[in-house]
Amino acid sequence: MTRNNTEEFICLGSINDSLTDLLRTGAKRLIQETIELELQALLKSYSNVIDHSRRQTVVCNSYLP
Repeated sequence: MTRNNTEEFICLGSINDSLTDLLRTGAKRLIQETIELELQALLKSYSNVIDHSRRQTVVCNSYLP
């Protein structure tokens, strides 16, 4: 009864091969580009909204890498 037949689970971040690294890097870049495009589309759709001082009310104030 001392035999242990359980298997260790592989943590998602613990796979280190060149294909996984390539896929992970590509996925991160794709997500970042998609978010930036969606932000630009959102800002463009609100570009005609102005306040009483004739300034745009919806702007992108900062950028975090």
